[in-house]
Amino acid sequence: PGLGDHGSGARLGRMLGEAALLAFDGQVPGSALLRAVVAEAGGPARLVAWADAAMPADFAAFAPRLVAAAQAGDPGAEAVLASADAEVVRAIDTLRDGRDLPVCFVGGLGPVFAARLSERYGGRILEPRGDALDGAVSLALQDLG
Repeated sequence: PGLGDHGSGARLGRMLGEAALLAFDGQVPGSALLRAVVAEAGGPARLVAWADAAMPADFAAFAPRLVAAAQAGDPGAEAVLASADAEVVRAIDTLRDGRDLPVCFVGGLGPVFAARLSERYGGRILEPRGDALDGAVSLALQDLG
């Protein structure tokens, strides 16, 4: 994933793989999902080898399963999403810099983060009027004007 793509499926998939390995090593609590990720890979060494060769889309393929597991109450999945929430909040709050600005979530996981962070940002969350590229073009045009 990109260096600043905190809420991407690829980032979440990578975080899930890391959490699964940490749980396997006993460094964080395990869960059904975390154990399944390691087992389905054929063990921790094979998960590491897979991750070394994986592309962002390969990691992103885990995102729907991660979200579903968290919604079903899997504590490992919830811990991964809570960590992602914290990264997204940190980025948003830095960009807002104390100002009361609106927040839009875009991309396939946008609705997931909008729902998870609705208590924090409440009425400041607006539906996007386009995608990330549309936003970048709009900002560039504002800078030119």
